[in-house]
Amino acid sequence: MKVFITSVILLITSFIFSQENTTSELDGVEISYKYSGGNNYNIKFIDGKISYRFLTGSRPEKRWGPFAYKASKTENNKYFLSWYEESYEDFVTLLLNPTKKTLFGSALIVKKDKNLLHFQKAVITEYKK
Repeated sequence: MKVFITSVILLITSFIFSQENTTSELDGVEISYKYSGGNNYNIKFIDGKISYRFLTGSRPEKRWGPFAYKASKTENNKYFLSWYEESYEDFVTLLLNPTKKTLFGSALIVKKDKNLLHFQKAVITEYKK
């Protein structure tokens, strides 16, 4: 079932992020944010790849990635982006609004004994270009 769900998500994302709609405008950007549930993250975009630190996790100094990402810019200057962490089988999608300093995150997190669904709003605490 995990493979089916992951395949469907990848297929939908591939359709949404066709080559003509993608942007690399986020390359060089670093963002720190805090989810409504309390978790803090820092993400960094470099050369079409994203890496992140889980600042409120057990190893806040560890940078996860880099993972290839795809991003589209909407007509409202928001960014819709996603990446797949193949070695972990996690799939993450973000809707980023730099103007309003908000971010919405959605993810399927695969654990050994269960899958976790993440869906939360975050406040951007730092945005560096």
